[in-house]
Amino acid sequence: LPAGVLVASGLLAFVNLATRVAILPVLMAMRPDAPPLGPALLGSFALLYSQLVLPTPSGAGAVDLGLLAGVAGPVGGSEVPLLFWWRFYTTGVGVALGGWVGLRLLGRARRGA
Repeated sequence: LPAGVLVASGLLAFVNLATRVAILPVLMAMRPDAPPLGPALLGSFALLYSQLVLPTPSGAGAVDLGLLAGVAGPVGGSEVPLLFWWRFYTTGVGVALGGWVGLRLLGRARRGA
């Protein structure tokens, strides 16, 4: 691959990592009792990427429970909406956009365009 493509891929991968990690601290910052930024960033990073080194059974929620147990600082009483919106923005939006783009490309390919 040309060097420009490799550099652009590396930059886009970093932007993807940084924006996905930043979503949870942003959601937490909107709360009146927002935790400090450092623990929130660490908790968000752990929620997203800790299963790469320490896999847990799919859907067990062990990582989510770790966040709620204090990894990201005190999150207050409304954890369920916070985790729902975090999962929606980090996973749901990407899946929905990818599905939409895939269906558009598949439809275009079937029409012969």
